[in-house]
Amino acid sequence: MDIRVLKKDGKYYIELPEELGSQIELFKLKDGYYLLSKRLGETTKSEAKTEKPELTMEKQTEINNNEKEVIRGLLSVKFEDRTPPKIDKNLNQKEKRILEGLIEKKIVTVYKSKKYPNGVYNIAERAFTIVKKASPDEKSQKTNGFVDFEVQLKNNGYIVLTDNKQAYAFSQKMKDQKSNILAIKGFDQKFYAVTKSYYEKIGELMKKALKEEEMKGGAGITELSKKCGVETEAVSVVLRFLGEEGEVIERKKGIFSLA
Repeated sequence: MDIRVLKKDGKYYIELPEELGSQIELFKLKDGYYLLSKRLGETTKSEAKTEKPELTMEKQTEINNNEKEVIRGLLSVKFEDRTPPKIDKNLNQKEKRILEGLIEKKIVTVYKSKKYPNGVYNIAERAFTIVKKASPDEKSQKTNGFVDFEVQLKNNGYIVLTDNKQAYAFSQKMKDQKSNILAIKGFDQKFYAVTKSYYEKIGELMKKALKEEEMKGGAGITELSKKCGVETEAVSVVLRFLGEEGEVIERKKGIFSLA
């Protein structure tokens, strides 16, 4: 960097960068070579104003109960309707501050595209998993330890069951509707079920999105979630059925393309 040198009363003065502050140290490296530095441990006023403590991965992942409620509120709104103008006008001041904190922690991001020029709130997959765990209210809606499968299928279009006991209870309760439901067991030992209408609708959107991404070698779950306007869990579920029917393949870990 070039520095201006001024001569006054037989002495030479140099103009220092503002970030060095008023307290500096001069180190002689060798004859004719010197190092100028702000005093070690000193912080300039501009740094003191702008410097923020870096969020560790542990802090970024922590989600308190108030934050969970705001995230659940966002999840209750369809992806395409989750735009900042629509959401922000329905939040009180406390909820707005919580949302700002979630954005700072990168738990919530604003995704923009041609389809969403004003942006749309997108929830990180790790947060989605955490808040989807049953809340006290949700637990009270269970009967004999089982979730109300019919309500979940109606609200979400799909359901994920974690063990054989739940899968059996599901098959018994929904046996009269089995002609409208697709179900498979994954390699992760979980059971996945989706209504045929939801599968056909989201499956077509995903195939269209994957066709657009062919030149790039495919797309990941998060990208498909944004393109199709559904949550990452929904994408993961529908991908399993598309793969089962030979429509989609996992080209490499986490990247999918049309077969």
